[in-house]
Amino acid sequence: MYCGYYMFEVATNLMYMMIESKQLLEVGGPVLAGYESVIPLTAEERDVLYLLVLCRFCQSLVLPWHTVLLHPEDEEYLMITARTGKGHLLRLWNMGKEAVEQLWLVLGFTICKVSLFMSQLHIFRFVFCFVL
Repeated sequence: MYCGYYMFEVATNLMYMMIESKQLLEVGGPVLAGYESVIPLTAEERDVLYLLVLCRFCQSLVLPWHTVLLHPEDEEYLMITARTGKGHLLRLWNMGKEAVEQLWLVLGFTICKVSLFMSQLHIFRFVFCFVL
């Protein structure tokens, strides 16, 4: 059982996976599919997720600049996510909420289907080997 609001953690996870992945948008589907395999999202949570991801990208752009002013010796480390974050934020913004959510939904559904197929295939192999 879980208690609390975890949507910002999901958004943060999505944002960092997007920054680390070469496939910026495609990574959202598998991340959400994995999360929802444990804790399904409500309609309200799905509705705010895109905005929360954008907000988290904004934080990753603004906070490092402020911190660099305080600690210029740490600029290289502090600016890691800010360097690519602006381009990612603009790409998400330009695509729009509906297009991004649709992509995440389709890719997440595909991951779930493949995962189900692989588990069925594994069971089939086990039964087949056991029978022989």
